[in-house]
Amino acid sequence: MTCKMKQIEIFGIVFLICTSFFISNAFAAAVEGKGTTEALEKIDKSKYLAQALTIHRNANGDIIGATQIDATRYLNHPMLDKYLDFLPTVKTGIMNQKQVELKQLTWTTEFNDCFQKITCQDYMYSFVTILGMSYQDKSYEVFRGLNHGHMVKVGDSATSYWSVFRILN
Repeated sequence: MTCKMKQIEIFGIVFLICTSFFISNAFAAAVEGKGTTEALEKIDKSKYLAQALTIHRNANGDIIGATQIDATRYLNHPMLDKYLDFLPTVKTGIMNQKQVELKQLTWTTEFNDCFQKITCQDYMYSFVTILGMSYQDKSYEVFRGLNHGHMVKVGDSATSYWSVFRILN
């Protein structure tokens, strides 16, 4: 291998590494609260702690994966408390010397349609798990967590089991 070919090969490898770094950073910025109906705020100093366990099944119903998600963003709006008040309380107790309540809900998404109508791809990568709600004919994201990318295909389903802790006092 000549010196010139080796330089081109090294340049190509460096180019691929740099390109993938910039693309992944741009995507991470895009999913962190931009493009939502309302601005989502960081959850770490809020009165909420939300987590989900998502179970992925193929078209035959076989479990093909599980992902645990910690919500990093939430909707800071009074309607979130109204939404949680609507859900049954599973348990109340003390956490870090504060009175808390636990709400749980399950949401299933069926992937039965093409992900891109133009090319009708049969797969997509999922990087975010979202708990949403509708209020006065408008949809809102109320909790959002990033997760490692995983592939879902047409015919698959994903069931998210959400647990939301809310500080009461």
